[in-house]
Amino acid sequence: MPKFVTETMLYHRDPGSASQDEADLVSIVTVADLFCRWRSIDYGGYEASDGGESEYETWCRMAAHFPGIDRGTIEAIIGDLDNSIEDIRLQVESIFLFI
Repeated sequence: MPKFVTETMLYHRDPGSASQDEADLVSIVTVADLFCRWRSIDYGGYEASDGGESEYETWCRMAAHFPGIDRGTIEAIIGDLDNSIEDIRLQVESIFLFI
């Protein structure tokens, strides 16, 4: 498997351990995973968060890999995603219908 796939699978719950080459993708998947878990948009195997970073801290970690993303942008993205929860939930559920 390509390194970007294996590192993303291995480190999406520990993005600080990803290599610098794969940190961008790993951080995006980390944010997506946490967003879905914290809003109970999941595959039926929900795991409680062990605490760790706050959602905002996780977004900031991701944003550090992408110049131009500031606090206002992060808050706007989170707001847009929160307003789209039902659509996101339906899309996630449709993925797991085929598994």
